[in-house]
Amino acid sequence: CTDCHKDFHHGDFTANNVVENCQNCHTIYGFDLTNYTIEMHNKSRFVLTASHLAVSCKQCHFGNKGWEFKTIGTNCIDCHKDIHFGQFVVSDTDGSLTGCTNCHTLDNWQPTKFDHSKTQFPLTGAHMKLQCDQCHKRTTVDSNTFVQYRLNDFRCASCHS
Repeated sequence: CTDCHKDFHHGDFTANNVVENCQNCHTIYGFDLTNYTIEMHNKSRFVLTASHLAVSCKQCHFGNKGWEFKTIGTNCIDCHKDIHFGQFVVSDTDGSLTGCTNCHTLDNWQPTKFDHSKTQFPLTGAHMKLQCDQCHKRTTVDSNTFVQYRLNDFRCASCHS
């Protein structure tokens, strides 16, 4: 195929100067048609589940450099804007960035599954009746407005006079 057609995958499917058989994914009736199934995708390093099943291939694989496959990331923040501005990004033992799934599910971004009892400030007494935004206020840093979830001062006087 590459004798006549440009490699739109920028070498993503080339190993030892040999291009994989294009018909593994494409038909002879056009490159927009694909044989690549969800089952095949689920054998890759990014298993499609829940809401990711409803996303078109192009939404993930077509970016600034054109079509990308092997070079795109698998962390949430590789595709989704971090609206929390790094408050929950932690490096896993293998170096990957995690944190989103501590509160959010893949089924639906809202509502969260956050468990306050697993934090440094478990909610007890009257704190249990408060709405989240009574403690977690919107803040602006470097012209970025976000909700300040990660609080550092747990003394009573930090909220109560």
